[in-house]
Amino acid sequence: MMAYDFFSSLNAHPYEVMLKNVILKDIDTEQGGIILDLVDVIAAIYCCDITIARQIDHRRRFNICVPVTNPEMWGETKTILQELLSFVSKDDLSVNFIKEDKKLLIDRLSLNFPGFHNVSLLSGGLDSFCGAHQNIESGFKSIYCGYKINKFEQSKQTAIRNFVAAKHSDSLSYFFEKLNLEKIEPTQATRSLLFLALACAVAYTNDVKVIHIYENGVLSLNPVKNGRFTTKTTHPKTIKLFNELLSILKIDLKVSNPFQYKTKGEIINKLDEGFKAAIVNTHTCSLSRQNPHIFEKKKQCGFCIPCILRKISLASYDNEQFDVEYEVNYGAKLTDVTDAYQKVEYKSSLEYFKAYKQDIDNKTIYQTLGLKEMYYEDRDFLQKTDEMLSLFSQEVERYLVKYDIY
Repeated sequence: MMAYDFFSSLNAHPYEVMLKNVILKDIDTEQGGIILDLVDVIAAIYCCDITIARQIDHRRRFNICVPVTNPEMWGETKTILQELLSFVSKDDLSVNFIKEDKKLLIDRLSLNFPGFHNVSLLSGGLDSFCGAHQNIESGFKSIYCGYKINKFEQSKQTAIRNFVAAKHSDSLSYFFEKLNLEKIEPTQATRSLLFLALACAVAYTNDVKVIHIYENGVLSLNPVKNGRFTTKTTHPKTIKLFNELLSILKIDLKVSNPFQYKTKGEIINKLDEGFKAAIVNTHTCSLSRQNPHIFEKKKQCGFCIPCILRKISLASYDNEQFDVEYEVNYGAKLTDVTDAYQKVEYKSSLEYFKAYKQDIDNKTIYQTLGLKEMYYEDRDFLQKTDEMLSLFSQEVERYLVKYDIY
């Protein structure tokens, strides 16, 4: 797929569509053009990702040509972009750049919002919701960024956005406009990269140097188990590569994951009662996101990988009362699930986490995680990671004993 055709179908550049409701200032500079390029380049990759079907065990090849303000500088990013896509979505990238000047076509208010500590992604999920709590507890003045998905999730995103705004009075929030594309491939492995690129535009224009993507360490590492397709959207290597991309482009921003050494369970358990009561408005389920039509009552499924991890994380600290109602609820035994598809997926997801736990307990987990010292700034990253994984093993054990699903 050629990105230029994609731009023509939009009748605009991605940045013009996605940033049209975001207040930007000082963007009509050489560096500002690079920021707009970043949105367009990552959006072109994302476009290929969701519109080209993934065949089992086959890598896809994306051939794109993107108009940018500085083709020479962008030419230096090809290796990083190729490695980033290969790692995150297991696909190959062929990319070329052509010269085109860019500017925002819509008049903007030139406003100055000084003193923000970070830009934080607020997806509507539970981890980013917990990240807002951490920002407040840390005394950070934050700008929250979200991306409109489907109508069902938008209602939850809006509820979360309003809740956080009420709790975090010295914050701002933006929801980026959705690209009008027909999704063929549901995995959307590069979606987080698009979020980050958009967050970079907001951070740059507000003189913020830090972008927080809050994701628990268990799902960030996301090892391959039982033949499942697993993305690496917040893996330490992904964040390292994205920061290297920013460095090549001379963009003075840094992406970090403050939760990389935390389990989802301990993050949730640290929430105050007000935040815990609002957990019901967060959305975790990957299956209902990929197939919003299959659940008549708009429930989250309760048997996909993210749902099972959410159940483990809440149940292991006795926080189930704050959770949503699932199609396959807490305590459902495999024998209770009559739908054949649900039973297969339920068992597969449970086996994924049992295998994850077993590898932790057997000290073989690091063979599948692909961790290297170069991905971390912390010299004691292995010790911190080991402590996080050991705690997660205990959480899985508590959940399995508590509900005796088998």
